[in-house]
Amino acid sequence: MLNNETQAPRLRTLIAKAAGILIVGFILVEFLIAVVYSVSGVHDNIPKADAINQCERHYHERNFSKLQDVLTLYDLYDETYGVYWEAVEGYNTLVRYYQWNKADKMEIEGARQEAQSQYDALNK
Repeated sequence: MLNNETQAPRLRTLIAKAAGILIVGFILVEFLIAVVYSVSGVHDNIPKADAINQCERHYHERNFSKLQDVLTLYDLYDETYGVYWEAVEGYNTLVRYYQWNKADKMEIEGARQEAQSQYDALNK
């Protein structure tokens, strides 16, 4: 039979292992909860006032790519956000014009017509 001196180190080791397993288990559970929460899309809702504030900020900063990100991320498609979508569409048309214009300078076939159609769309 084992005496108390040899049982104490085994008991300490067992307690340390159990504590380590509990800590690792807790971390894994928290990680899984975070993944499920992220994938579920629950965090994609935003109060209307906050959405408008974000849109206004990006609109006034002329950061239209970020504005488009906010609009699409939170599915902001109703009439309240129409002016922001209009700005984003104008920005995207301008970017397409620049791209087709560069393609025309590289003498890519059909680029001149596309550049002209994008230019015409900008002047509507």
